[in-house]
Amino acid sequence: MQKCKREETRKALDKLRSGQCEEVNTPLLEDALRLRAEIAEILGYETHADFQLEIRMSKKSAAVYEMYDQLIPRLIAPANEELAGRRYVCVYAYVYT
Repeated sequence: MQKCKREETRKALDKLRSGQCEEVNTPLLEDALRLRAEIAEILGYETHADFQLEIRMSKKSAAVYEMYDQLIPRLIAPANEELAGRRYVCVYAYVYT
């Protein structure tokens, strides 16, 4: 595909390759997702994500949202200051160049 000079040919080949084995892989993926959800439910979790979060880090997805709720308000003022500084630099560069 690297040596193909015609864009239409590259696109057609890419489309064919991306759909390769779709009939076989789609049911396998759906089955894997169903099994993940079933395992999470059996273990008493609301979702597979909750199960993974407990294993890895924050225990519950609600803890992640709580962290965001605490973090985002504290970041707004510094982000606005940085943005204002960048606007000043852009205006200065436009006016004086």
